[in-house]
Amino acid sequence: GPVCIAVEFYLPRPQRLMRSKDPAGPIPHDVKPDIENVLKAFMDSLTGIVYTDDRQVASVSVQKFFAGKTMAPGTKVTISQIGKIVQDARSSCYPRKRIKGSQQVEPTPVF
Repeated sequence: GPVCIAVEFYLPRPQRLMRSKDPAGPIPHDVKPDIENVLKAFMDSLTGIVYTDDRQVASVSVQKFFAGKTMAPGTKVTISQIGKIVQDARSSCYPRKRIKGSQQVEPTPVF
């Protein structure tokens, strides 16, 4: 069925942003690669593992950052099945089940 993806990409922080005056936490990433290219590659990598085809993705929230000074680059993702009734007016995705690997837990809002 339809799924919602909320993803945050933390890309390697360049040396020019490691000065003491630069923030220690994540910084919005405003250079290449473009966010849609990173997202498409990520969604394609989940095909056959999380869902049958990426056309099942009905809602996406995506952000792209430089990793914090002490953070390793990586990806934070929440993938949820979309319920038949939208219960949250702020988004079209209110999960009925949250999926963590093969484990399912009680629903909580993604956004």
